[in-house]
Amino acid sequence: MENVVQVSCNNRSPEFGGRRRRSDRWTILLAIVLGGTHVLFAQHSQDSTTTQEQSKSARLGAQRRASGDKNENWRAEPSCFDQATGMAGRAPVSRTWVLMSPDGLYGAYAVNEAVATRSADGEIVGCKSTSKLFVTRPGREAAEAVLVKEPSEDASGNSIEIIDWSPVEHRLLVMEGYWVWASDAGGIEARIYDADNGKLSSEGGFRDAFRRYAGWNCVATYLPMGFCATGEAVIAVRPDVDEEGIVQKDSCVMQSRTWMVAPVGFRIRRVRDEFKVKKYGKKGG
Repeated sequence: MENVVQVSCNNRSPEFGGRRRRSDRWTILLAIVLGGTHVLFAQHSQDSTTTQEQSKSARLGAQRRASGDKNENWRAEPSCFDQATGMAGRAPVSRTWVLMSPDGLYGAYAVNEAVATRSADGEIVGCKSTSKLFVTRPGREAAEAVLVKEPSEDASGNSIEIIDWSPVEHRLLVMEGYWVWASDAGGIEARIYDADNGKLSSEGGFRDAFRRYAGWNCVATYLPMGFCATGEAVIAVRPDVDEEGIVQKDSCVMQSRTWMVAPVGFRIRRVRDEFKVKKYGKKGG
């Protein structure tokens, strides 16, 4: 991620929050006007089902395109490949660079170890991986594994990408990836680790924050971008789309927009379009 000039964190809209009128079935269409930009929340009834928990919009391909190849050194992901085919790829163990906090007291890196399953004739028929996030801290020689993602029946593959450290306090923003072998099915999850108190935000924290605002179980892709100068996380929210790029009726937003999320309480604010994210962490040795 490249360092760019950052717009003031005060250059934002009023924060989300407060009570909203609810009914058994209702339709929400919200337009927020920010510098001529409209953010439209999709129409939807409140009887959304739990199948929306599986975000069909957040797929592995989308994750890689959104994150960008330039971030590959900050992303630990599996690579089970058949050498007999001559296809290039990384070794089964992938490790990121170390990202130090701005004051140099804490460091973070991720490791992914992949194991291939082969058929009787040696062909790769499956790939499972385990991703771990490690943090180094003052007074301790060994790094501590603060997040471990193991393969499951629903998602055999996973990854962890280091996004950035916060400019104040010691919070680390990361992105989890998960998918099914030989499939586009999967998704991403943004999480924050607080190195000062050793707490990790729950899965779905950013999703739940936007659902509380929208008032129903809508779907979107939440892409972590970095931090604001005041320590709030910056998240790009992208609409739920199908394979052809058509926005679905269960989408939280109709267009991709950027938001600020407080690491404590997960209160969210709309960021103006000209906002740019600055990199605060420093590459370690």
